[in-house]
Amino acid sequence: METAARTEPAQTPQKRWNHSVPGRPEWGVASRSAGAPPSRAASGLQVRLLGPVEVVRDGCPVRLPGPKPVTLLVLLAIHVGETVPAGRLIESLWAGQPPPSADAVLRTYVAQLRRALGAGVIATSADGYALRLDPACVDARLFEQQLAQARSWPSPRRAEVTAAQLRRALALWRGTAFGELAPAAFAAAETQRLEELRLAALEDRLDADLAAGRHATVIAELRQLVTEQPLRDRLRGQLIVALYRSGRPAEALDAYQDYRRLLRDELGVEPSPVLRQLQRAVLAHDPSLGLPAGPGPAGLGPAGLAPAPPAPPAGRRDNLPTAISSFVGRAAETSEVTGLVDRHRLVTLTGAGGCGKTRLALEAGARRAGRHADGLHADGVWLAELAALTRPEHVLPTVAAVWGLQDQGTGQLADRVADYLADRDLLLIIDNCEHVLAAAAGLIRTLLRAAPLLRVLATSREPLGAEGEVCWLVPSLGLPADDEGLAVAEAAGADAVRLFAERAAQARPGFALTAGNAAAVSEICRRLDGIPLAIELAAARVRALTPQEIAGRLDERFTLLSGGPRAVLPRHRTLRALTDWSWDLLTPPERALCRRLAVFAGGFTLAAAEAVSGGPPAAGPPPAGPPPAGDVLAHVTALVEKSLLTAEPQGETTRYGMLETIRQYAREQLAAAGEEHATRDRHLTWAAGLYGAAEAGLTGPGQEAWAATCGAELDNARAGLAWALQTGRTGDGMRIASVSRLWQFLGLLTEGRDWLDRLLVGPAPADPRRRAWAMNVVGYLACLQRDLPAARAYLEQALAQHTELGQPSEALRALNSLICVAFAEEDLPGARRLLAGAPDWARRSGNSSERARTMMLACRLAIKDGGTELAEAVARESLATYQRKGDKHGMTSPLEFLGEIAYRQGDLPAARGHLEEGLALARVICKVCTQNLLAELAEVAAAEGGDPAEVTSLRAERDRLQVELGLPPRDPWTD
Repeated sequence: METAARTEPAQTPQKRWNHSVPGRPEWGVASRSAGAPPSRAASGLQVRLLGPVEVVRDGCPVRLPGPKPVTLLVLLAIHVGETVPAGRLIESLWAGQPPPSADAVLRTYVAQLRRALGAGVIATSADGYALRLDPACVDARLFEQQLAQARSWPSPRRAEVTAAQLRRALALWRGTAFGELAPAAFAAAETQRLEELRLAALEDRLDADLAAGRHATVIAELRQLVTEQPLRDRLRGQLIVALYRSGRPAEALDAYQDYRRLLRDELGVEPSPVLRQLQRAVLAHDPSLGLPAGPGPAGLGPAGLAPAPPAPPAGRRDNLPTAISSFVGRAAETSEVTGLVDRHRLVTLTGAGGCGKTRLALEAGARRAGRHADGLHADGVWLAELAALTRPEHVLPTVAAVWGLQDQGTGQLADRVADYLADRDLLLIIDNCEHVLAAAAGLIRTLLRAAPLLRVLATSREPLGAEGEVCWLVPSLGLPADDEGLAVAEAAGADAVRLFAERAAQARPGFALTAGNAAAVSEICRRLDGIPLAIELAAARVRALTPQEIAGRLDERFTLLSGGPRAVLPRHRTLRALTDWSWDLLTPPERALCRRLAVFAGGFTLAAAEAVSGGPPAAGPPPAGPPPAGDVLAHVTALVEKSLLTAEPQGETTRYGMLETIRQYAREQLAAAGEEHATRDRHLTWAAGLYGAAEAGLTGPGQEAWAATCGAELDNARAGLAWALQTGRTGDGMRIASVSRLWQFLGLLTEGRDWLDRLLVGPAPADPRRRAWAMNVVGYLACLQRDLPAARAYLEQALAQHTELGQPSEALRALNSLICVAFAEEDLPGARRLLAGAPDWARRSGNSSERARTMMLACRLAIKDGGTELAEAVARESLATYQRKGDKHGMTSPLEFLGEIAYRQGDLPAARGHLEEGLALARVICKVCTQNLLAELAEVAAAEGGDPAEVTSLRAERDRLQVELGLPPRDPWTD
C-alpha cells in the first residue's frame, strides 16, 4: 500500500487498466448547507476517516466520547457541510432498529460531540444536523479534491509533478477507510467507493512514475500489488511495461502469460484487447514502448503504454537557509501550517514582530522540501526574502532572482516568471511582505493565476488581502503557569522556557534551568509575552546578569534587550528597533489611536476604545468628545491586521488586547505626545461610568453578565483606581470601588477594602453621597471578614450621613449591615433593637432587594427565638421578592435559611434540596455565598450518614475558599 509523503494527485490517462469509478452516493442528503459555513470553533480541527477514525486539533488527538458518538461523527463527516436528516442518522446508528428514545439519545450524542469538538462544529436545523467544517478538513474529501486536481491539470512535460501530487494524496491513507466501522451497513458502500478511488489513484501514480522514467524502481511495488489485486488489468499492464523498459522482456512476457492463465482458470476468459495489444508490442519490440506519446501525466502511447520522458532535471530543490540554532517547540503549529498549505494555495502567517513568523515558515518549508521527510513538492520549496527592500518595484526582480530569472530589457519579467512556474509544483515562501504589501499581493495574485500547481506561504504583519488568502495568526510560545511553586520540570515543559534555556546555554555554556532560577526564567517569559525574539535577546543577557536580575529590569526592556547577533537584520538586533519598525508602518491616525489604547490594562472592547480614544490626531490637545464610531472601528481593525492589537471573540463581544512590549512602547509614545494625562483621565471616566452602571446591573436579572463584565475589566478598574488616587479624583475612584456586590462576586474582599480605605483618606469628593456610600460598602466588607470594630465604625458613620442626606434606601442598607454586625457579635438585644427601626426605613426605601434583605435578618432573629414557622414564612416571602426581581444572588440567602429550617426540623432531604439549589446559583456568581452553602451542605451530608467522601470534599472546598477570601473559619448557620 502506498505510504509516501503527502502530495497532490494526478491526471486521468487516455486509456486505463481498470473500469471507471462510480460516483459517490448521495445517501439521503436533505439539503446542502449553504447556510452553515465552517464554524470558528473548528479552527485547526481535522477529521480522519482514511484509517481508524480519529480527530486531531492543531496536530494533537482529540478524545472522542464513545462508539456511538464516533459513528455519528462519521455519518456527518461523510457528508461534511451538508444537512443529514435526523431519521437517516437514527436508522444508520441502530441498523434499522432504533430504541423508543432514539431522538433524545441522538441529541445526547450530538451534545457529547459538541463538548469534544466545539459547540459550533455541529449545526442543528429543522432538517437535521450538519458538520460545519471546511470539506478539506475531512481527509476523505481532501483526498478526492487532490485527486481531482491532479487529473484536471495536464502537465505533459512534468510527469514527476503528477507523481508527487498523487503521493501527497495517497499519504492521507492510514489503513482501511473507517477502520473498525468499515463493515457497518452504513459504511460498506462508502468504504468500497473510497477503496476503488485509492486504487485508481495508485494506478495513476504508477503511470506517472513510468512516464517519469522510474520503471525499475516500481517493479517490486507492482509485483506486491498484483498479488494483492490479482484481477486488475491496469496493474498487470503497468508491471509488463516496467519489466520491458528495465531490459527484461522475457519476464514481461511471463507476466502476461501468468495473468492469462489466472483469467482462464478463474473466470474462463482471455485478457482484454489492450493487454493483448501490449503483448504483441513486447514481442515486436515496438519502439513506441519507450517513446513519449501525447499529453497527460500517464499519457499512453499507441500500444497503451506510459511513455518514458527524459530524466528529471538535476540540481537543488530548495534554497532554504540552513538553520544555525535549534527550532524549539512549535510542533502543533508546524503541523497546522503544513496542513493549511495542503488545503489552500495561499497561506499568510501574520503576527507581531518577533513572534517567529519567519522561523515557523522556514521550518514548515523545510519539512515540505524533504529535509525531514520525503518532499511534498516535485519542484521543491523556494524562499524569497523581501525584508531588505525599500521600494515596491523591487519585489518582482527579487522573486524572479530566486530561479535566476532576469529582466532582459523587454519589460516582461512578470510573464517570464509566470511561464517558468506554469507547470511546476513548488512552494514559494515570501518573507516579510508588510512594507511592500500591495506589490507583494499583486505579484502573488498574478503567479497563482498563471501557475495552477504553485502554492505560496507568505509572512507579514498584516494580511495581504489577496483572493483565496488564508491568514493564520502565529501565537506566542507556550508559557509556564503563573505559580510561585512551579517545579523545574513543569517550567521546562513550556516552549518559551525551553527556548530561553537553550539560548542562555549558548550565551553562557553551562547554564541550566534549576530550582533556583526556574521562577525567574518563567517570569521573564511571561512578561515578554512568549515572543521568541524578545526571549532570545533576554537569554543573551545571562553573560552578564542572572535571570533574577534580568527579570528585575524588564520595566526597562527597551534598554535591556539589545545586542542581538550582528548577522541578522538590524531591526532584529534590539527590541526597540523591532518595535520601531512596526510603529513606522502605521499611519498617523493609527499611531495616535494605538498610543492612547495603551492606557488600557487587560484588554478592552470597541465601545471602550471609542470612549477613551478622544478623537482623531491633531496638533495640540485632543478634543474632549469621542470620534465617530466608524473611525475608531476602522483604525482598530487596521491595528489588528498589522498585529499591534490582538482580537478574541468572547461570547457576543470581541475583546482586544495589546502585548506588554507594545504597550510599554506605546506608553512612551503617549508621554512623548503630551497626551498621557488627558487620555488617562478619559480612561478613568469610562471605567467609573461602567462600574457605576454595574451597581444596578449586579442586583437584577443580568447580574451574571454584569459580573463577567466587571471581572473582565478588573485590570482596567485597578488602573483607573490608581490614577484616581494619583490625581485626587476620589469621587470617580469611589464609583468604581464601592459597587456594593463587586468584591464579593470577584472574591476579592481584602483588595476591595484596601482600595476603599485609601480613597476614604484622600480628598473628599464633591458629592458627599459618594463618601457615605463608600463607607457603607467598606463597612460590610469588614463585617464579612469579621473585622467587627471597623465594620461598626464605618457603618454607623454611613447611617448617620445617609440619614442627614435623606437617602432612605442607602440608610436601610447600612442599618441591615449593622444588624449583621450585631448577629456576628452575638448581640441579640442589639440586633432586635436595630431591627425594630428597619420597617420605617423599608417603607421609605425603593430598593426591593434591601427590603428582602431586611426580611432575611428578621428570619434569622425568628430562628434564634425558635419561631421556625414564622421564619419559614418570612424566608419564602423574601425568596419570592428576589425571584420577581430576577436577583439570583439574593435568592441564595433565603434558600440557605430554608435549608437551615428544614435541617432543624429533621427534614434532611428538604434541607439538601434547598441548599443544593442555592449552591447551584452561588457557584456561578459569588464565592462568599458559595463557601457558606458548602459548609451547610456538608453538615447535612454528615447528618445523613452517607458517603464520608462527600463530606470531606465539601469541607475541603469550603476551607480553600475561606483561605482565598481571607475569611475566618465559622460554624454553619452562624453570623
